[in-house]
Amino acid sequence: MKKHATRLVAMLSLVAVMVFMPGCQSPGQNKGPTPPQPQKPLSEPGIGYGPSYTTYVKDGITYTKGAMAFPTGDKYSSALLLEKVVPAEVLIGKSFTYSYQVRNLTDYHLQMVTVSDRVTPNFNASDASPKADKVEGNLATWDLGALAPEEVKEIKVMGTAPEEGTIVTCGWASYNLILCEPIKVVRAEINLRKTLTPEAVICDPIDYRIIVENTGSSVLTGVQVTDMLPAGLSVNGQTNLTLEVGTLPPGKVKELAFTAMANATGQFSSTARVTSMQGAEAEATADTLVQQPVLKLSCKAPQQHTVGRPLNVCINVANNGDTPVEGTLVSLPTPSGATFNQATAGGQLYGNRIRWNVGALASGASKELCASFTAENPTNLTFEATARGACAPPVQATCRIAVGSVPAKESGP
Repeated sequence: MKKHATRLVAMLSLVAVMVFMPGCQSPGQNKGPTPPQPQKPLSEPGIGYGPSYTTYVKDGITYTKGAMAFPTGDKYSSALLLEKVVPAEVLIGKSFTYSYQVRNLTDYHLQMVTVSDRVTPNFNASDASPKADKVEGNLATWDLGALAPEEVKEIKVMGTAPEEGTIVTCGWASYNLILCEPIKVVRAEINLRKTLTPEAVICDPIDYRIIVENTGSSVLTGVQVTDMLPAGLSVNGQTNLTLEVGTLPPGKVKELAFTAMANATGQFSSTARVTSMQGAEAEATADTLVQQPVLKLSCKAPQQHTVGRPLNVCINVANNGDTPVEGTLVSLPTPSGATFNQATAGGQLYGNRIRWNVGALASGASKELCASFTAENPTNLTFEATARGACAPPVQATCRIAVGSVPAKESGP
């Protein structure tokens, strides 16, 4: 019983490496072709065990189609199906073609797939598509590489028969069982951009923007931005910033926007740094120039004046800062004992106060504003002018005037 089982296994192994055409010999036999055998009833390719055959007619030519599944001979327990089509009859000296189709029957990639074809010496091969990778005598081998799931590759062999007789061509296929697992190699890379408003007035907000971009191919996790602002700048009262970005997929951008404020003037520079759990890191530096307008106010009037005569008081307002001041307003109250007459530069009296709307005052610019008063009685007048403007600290100036009677003329001797 054991001997019979061994013989059966050996026979199955032999069949599993061939696609038979009538009269085809097993690989390694040298007995030559056998005479054609009568055709048996044909079955569908791949149904049942072993090779199967069918015939069909196309354009008036009869073709024979054979099929064999590898490695078991059964389509449903094999990985490869090798199908072969040959013309049933050809003319001496006339070129003809026979072909193989090798099909992956599985849902997986098959590696190192090869197809071999051995033909009897009474066939003169002229070409093949694709060309065989190796030819030894009447044996040709094609290394087809990998076959994707259900992929089909075709081989065509062209040639002629030099004499009357029977050409026998035998083919078989093989593959290697390889366990392959892909390991993706990715790159961890990150880019950081930081911007601050290039120039700002001390009382205005400074736009603070951080842009983090994953420029690599790896997902970045634990992405964090830190920034130590210089003295004089802060965000929400904080100077040491820690900004959590979290997870950043490849190609994604995260923008962080804040408002910074300055409490001093000057040139400020700070560097932000971004890190991730994957080791990707980057730095970015931004600068801002913080300026401030500085108003200066002075008052000019005579120290002594005569009752009843027009009294001119002039105010000079100047911007001694390094940036323009907007909305400059100058105010001069009318002291008790003085009557307002008129004002230059559009000054208007509101209640007992003269106001000048100077508007914008460029850095280094100044403007003189004058008002005329009359004092009807001797008195001491104090004029207290004030000026204010956007982002400029208010300033004041004072003039003090002693108003007296006209001195009487001295009598003669």
